Amino acid sequence: MDIIEEVIACLQLQSTVFCRMTLSGRWGFAKDALPGVPFHIVMAGQALIEKKASGEHIWLRPGDMAIFPGGDAHNLLYDRDAPALPFKSVLASFGASPWRPGMRFQTRTLHIGDGTLERTVLISGIFYFGERRYNPLLQGLPEVMLFKGDQSCGAQATMGAAVALLDAELQNTSPGQMTVAGRLSDVILIYALRAWLETGAKNGHPGLLRGLADANIGRVLQAIHQRPSARWSLSDMAAQAGQSRSRFAAHFKTLMGTSPMAYVTDWRMRQAAQSLQQSASSTATIAQQTGYGSEVTFSKAFSKWAGCSPARYRKSGDPIIRHSAGAED
Repeated sequence: MDIIEEVIACLQLQSTVFCRMTLSGRWGFAKDALPGVPFHIVMAGQALIEKKASGEHIWLRPGDMAIFPGGDAHNLLYDRDAPALPFKSVLASFGASPWRPGMRFQTRTLHIGDGTLERTVLISGIFYFGERRYNPLLQGLPEVMLFKGDQSCGAQATMGAAVALLDAELQNTSPGQMTVAGRLSDVILIYALRAWLETGAKNGHPGLLRGLADANIGRVLQAIHQRPSARWSLSDMAAQAGQSRSRFAAHFKTLMGTSPMAYVTDWRMRQAAQSLQQSASSTATIAQQTGYGSEVTFSKAFSKWAGCSPARYRKSGDPIIRHSAGAED
């Protein structure tokens, strides 16, 4: 696995294609803030995104996709004059329930409008992460990630092919349709992250993707992920980056938004949490796998990170826990 794959596995990605809508007339929806990552793809016609916080408008044309990493509230409109109805009430009129965490699939085809004006075909869904604490993939991303459908090279071009497959699958009634649609949505998210690494990550806010976009810091991150149990020190990581200790520490903090040792601790704890939930390995074995010399030392570090002991975490499966993103070794 590469770093993106590993992090996605730890964060328990669960993509949901919520609906494919055919819209006409002067339609508009008000979308509430969500504990997930909504996305919208325009397959035909047009749509206007209105950010509720700032009032900024973003036009979407055929093939364009918008992703909301922070799950921010927004309006989705035909144009600036369209009234925005609560999306929950629109769903209720079709006998559909609003999305909630843990809802894996609820794919519906909705036909909304009076048949006037330009027809818009819109796919909406949600990328949801079962691991709901600090999310390194989303850190540093803008309020809205916009991907244009007219790109002819790189990850965005390949993403367009996956979007076309998704649209075709949503119109298919064959067995397994919802599972295929969900998997294709997972693929589209990965392409979106690749595209962001290619185009926007180097100039973005601090976070994992910006770190990966830097050759020196990216090399250190690869080494940490390949050998989480190694006895990492600031000197070791600086040597991997080919920088002095002071320059490396400052550079890492600028790009990643956290210190090198805090990142090592966080990744070790994520690996440990995944092992506790998905394996029968003893706490002592997991401690050794994540670079801790004793079970006691590991348990203290895990409790500080997760807000509960390893035993409680394993027993409850998905406890509501406190996470300190800046914990140091």
